[in-house]
Amino acid sequence: MRQAGRYLPEYRELRKILGTFLETCYNEDLVSEITLQPLRRFDLDAAIIFSDILVLHDLLGFDVQFIENEGPVLKYDFDFFSIKKDSIDFSDKNIQSIYSGIKKTRGMLDKEKALIGFVGAPWTLACYAIEKRSSKDFKKTKIFSYQKESEFQHIIDIFVYACKEHLCNQIEAGVDAIQIFDSWANVLDEEDYYRWVFLPFLEISNEIRVKYPTIPIIWFPRASFSHYGQLIQKNERGLLKNFDCLSVDYSTSLSFLKSVLPKNIVLQGNLEPISLACDDFHVIERKALKILYELKDRPRIFNLGHGMIPEAKIENIRKLIDLIRDFDLKNYDF
Repeated sequence: MRQAGRYLPEYRELRKILGTFLETCYNEDLVSEITLQPLRRFDLDAAIIFSDILVLHDLLGFDVQFIENEGPVLKYDFDFFSIKKDSIDFSDKNIQSIYSGIKKTRGMLDKEKALIGFVGAPWTLACYAIEKRSSKDFKKTKIFSYQKESEFQHIIDIFVYACKEHLCNQIEAGVDAIQIFDSWANVLDEEDYYRWVFLPFLEISNEIRVKYPTIPIIWFPRASFSHYGQLIQKNERGLLKNFDCLSVDYSTSLSFLKSVLPKNIVLQGNLEPISLACDDFHVIERKALKILYELKDRPRIFNLGHGMIPEAKIENIRKLIDLIRDFDLKNYDF
C-alpha cells in the first residue's frame, strides 16, 4: 500500500529536484528508482510500481495537478460524454512511459520478488472526474448518478474500458499481479454499490481472467465490509472466481471473512497505517500480532489497511517487518 513516498527521506530528496508529480510518474528511470527505494531499505517480498490512479484521467484529457497539502485537483473544458472508447489513445507517450518503467523495474528487481501493478476502480475514478478533487462524501457524484443515470453509466463504461486496457498493458510489460482499488466504495448504499462497484469489478476481472488466467487479482473495495461481505457470502455471480486476494481495510472483521472465504483466497491487510507513526512500538506490535494470529491458518499477505502515511517512522517499519519474519505462534500466548 503505497510503499514509496514521503515517509522515505530518499524520496523527499528526489522530489526537491524533480518536476511535477505526474512528470515523475512518466519518467521510466524515476519510476524504477522510486519503486525500488523501499526494497533497498526493507526486506519486502514485493514491489508496487510507482504510479497513480489519476494517470487515466490525464490520458483522457483532464488537467491533473497535485497541490501540496490539498491533493489532486482536476480541470477539463471538454464534453466528457463525447469520449468514445476507440478514441482513447494508449499509444500516448506518457502512458507508454509507465509501461517502459515497469519493464525497466522488472529487469532490475530480484527474480524472487513480485512486481505489483494497479488501477483505481471505475467508481473511484468517476468520483474524481465529477468532483474534480477528493471529498468526504462525494455528494456531487452521487447526485449526478441519481439524476443523470445514463450519462453516469457512460462515464463508468469509459473507465471500465480504460482500466482493462491499462491493466492488460501493465501485465504485458511485466507485472506479476494486479490490484484494483476502489478507495471510495464506502460512500454507496447497497443498490448503488452493486451497480457501480461490484458489476464494473466483475467486468474488469472477467477480462483479466480470460486473457491472463495465471495473473493474481487483488481486490480492494475500501471500508465497504457490509456490502462486499454479503456478496462474498452469497458468492454473487461466482464472485469468488474473480479474485485471488482480498485486500482488507482496518475497519473490516477478519473473523467474518475467514468464515465465508475459501482457504485458497488470500487475505491481505489490515493494520491501521497511523499506528506506524507511534513512538511506542508496542502499540504496533500488539495490533500486528493480533492480525498474524487471526490469519495463522490461511495464506496471507501482511499489509496496511490503507496507504502508508508521510508520518510513518522508518524504525517502526523495520521492526514490524522483523516481527512478521520472526513470528512463531508457539511463542505467543493469546
